[in-house]
Amino acid sequence: MNLSIRFRLLLFLFPVVLIAGTLLGAEEATTSSTPLPGTQFLDWPEADLSERLMDGAHDFVERKIAEAAEKRAQLWNYDYASPAAYEKSVTPNRERFQKMIGVVDQRVSPVTLEKFGEGEIPGLVAEADTFRVWQVRWSVLVGVWSEGLLVEPHQPDHATGQISVDSQLVIPGLDLHSEQPRYVIMVPDTSETPEQLVGIAEGDLDRRELVRRLASNGFTVIIPAVLDRQLYLGENGDDPKLKTANQTHREWIYRQAFQMGRHPIGYEVQKVLAAVDWITAQEPEATIGVSGWGDGGQVAFYAGAIDTRIGATLVSGYFQSREKIWAEPIDRNLFGFLTEFGDAEISSLFPPRALLIDEKPGPHLADQKGESTHVPDLEFYRFGTKGSLGVGSSSWSFLFANRATTLLSPTLSWRFFRDPVLSVENPMGYLQNGMSA
Repeated sequence: MNLSIRFRLLLFLFPVVLIAGTLLGAEEATTSSTPLPGTQFLDWPEADLSERLMDGAHDFVERKIAEAAEKRAQLWNYDYASPAAYEKSVTPNRERFQKMIGVVDQRVSPVTLEKFGEGEIPGLVAEADTFRVWQVRWSVLVGVWSEGLLVEPHQPDHATGQISVDSQLVIPGLDLHSEQPRYVIMVPDTSETPEQLVGIAEGDLDRRELVRRLASNGFTVIIPAVLDRQLYLGENGDDPKLKTANQTHREWIYRQAFQMGRHPIGYEVQKVLAAVDWITAQEPEATIGVSGWGDGGQVAFYAGAIDTRIGATLVSGYFQSREKIWAEPIDRNLFGFLTEFGDAEISSLFPPRALLIDEKPGPHLADQKGESTHVPDLEFYRFGTKGSLGVGSSSWSFLFANRATTLLSPTLSWRFFRDPVLSVENPMGYLQNGMSA
């Protein structure tokens, strides 16, 4: 036999013999009653071992989350010497927070807000005795616009130069006829539309009444449309391939954005901040508030934490412990978030500006990739005492309302936005008294 042929035959047979020997040895080991040296038999009772492995992975992750919460304080160096010192001390945290939620792109400047639509008065959607509702859009980022509704109060009465104020909203010691421009940006939940908040479409009665009450008393209200959680099926809504992917509109954006350091939450916050840019360009002395419920509460909360031009923030149906963020819808996922931030820590970015937390239950969110049920709790008080956060008790308002106060009653919410820097020594007493104001 030719030497080269014999050599090739050996090269072929050697791995075959080696594999066969290994398999025989493995079979002998499995049938033997004696384990190999340094090993022991796997005696788990489960037929599907992956369940035990996943349980172990979950235990590991939850343990790391708990450790992160314990170490979180090391990343915060509060200076309570003065409001200016406090603001400086939390600036690094605010910058890291802003980057973490994806607010990293430069917004368009100046912001253009335009009314658009058809009809005799383009953009006019509805009109009441005291306000008009316009369909608007405004520039946010290069190539990105936001759209929504602008609820604009009618011009002041020409005879008195004042806006007619609801008699139920008279508050002793406050000038309800102030000419200082006031704006509120109200962010809907992902299950809501701007039209529902205004009352053009069926929606939450309290929130609809709040918008109308604000507008009737001289507030300009901006309501951006937000990305919903309906199943994404392409531009035509019938792509069978996308149907099998089973992704919501928000998840579809999330999966593309997070790899580039962006996030759908960040884009929603950018919409709010662009509206703030437009307001301050038009009215440099304007008082600006932001409000939201559910996912809208999250956007309002984050926008208020980032932008110090926002003087008053009302968060409803969102504020709670975030230690179970991994179980929420995937589009809320924020990498490394719990290392430094929980809702309590974010609230510490507000002083000396006003923050109001409403304990009203938020929406129940559930799909195959996550679930969130808002469980009202005293997350804020996990952070510390009201006094230590006050940075001078006369300079900051933090209010925490329980369900009994029905915070989103139009009267009380209006009062908060009307006087956002009122010193509050007894928050619960203030809220309860406010109900009869």
